Amino acid sequence: MTAATPATPRPKPAAEAGDDPRFQASAYEGPLDGNAPRPWAGWRRQALALAVLLGCLAVFVLARWLSGTPQLEGRWAAGPAGELVLQAHPAPALDARRGQAVVSIGAPGVLAAPVDALLLHRWPRWQSNDGMRARQVAQHTQLATALRSPAGRLQWQFEDGGRVETAVTPRGWAGLGWLYWPLAALALALYLFAVVLVLARPRPVNLLFVVMALCQAGNLMLIAVESAPGPGLPAGLLASDLALRVALDLCTGAAAVHLFLFHPLRLRHARA
Repeated sequence: MTAATPATPRPKPAAEAGDDPRFQASAYEGPLDGNAPRPWAGWRRQALALAVLLGCLAVFVLARWLSGTPQLEGRWAAGPAGELVLQAHPAPALDARRGQAVVSIGAPGVLAAPVDALLLHRWPRWQSNDGMRARQVAQHTQLATALRSPAGRLQWQFEDGGRVETAVTPRGWAGLGWLYWPLAALALALYLFAVVLVLARPRPVNLLFVVMALCQAGNLMLIAVESAPGPGLPAGLLASDLALRVALDLCTGAAAVHLFLFHPLRLRHARA
């Protein structure tokens, strides 16, 4: 009686061998079959090119508009009692009064408005006192009105009662400051990233991220405009700054809450 010969294991079929996870392609490897993602269709390329053109045009139009607005030239500082002190000015008549405090600024046909060191503060949203915030916005609004007077002249009154009149000059490209272009470029890059995402994968989850990206791009552009050195920002910009920033932040927060309800795991009552 002979012992039974052990059965030789038969090889797995090719279909079963392919199911072995050790031989499966990872998520980071490109597929070797014919299902590789194809290049973008023509309409997507055209839409992306149009978005790039519109974004660059918006940045340069905003820079051109801001460079043409009048500016309060010179170097200023806050005095010990909160007054606005002139440190230097390109106009000889004003430069001779360096170290003195300015009490009011007006223009021919425009009522002179009292000013103080609040004119050096830019962002009303960081002003914790409501009264000081209202004074700050009012001073910037009155200064913008005086700078845009048809006469093109400014009238200064100093603490010693002296009065000086100077010409109004536009800000110019150099008056944008060195922070404008990096912040504008960052806002443009964030905007273009959102456009690429929505064109590549137009899903509801991605659309929520696009809302967040566009809101933060708008915040960056507001910071870029308000980073221009020297008082004299366009009228109405600082007056509406707080409302615009709060609206952008609320939209960003709402989109983030909705995004976390759906991704990476859909939560109960997410639709509600």
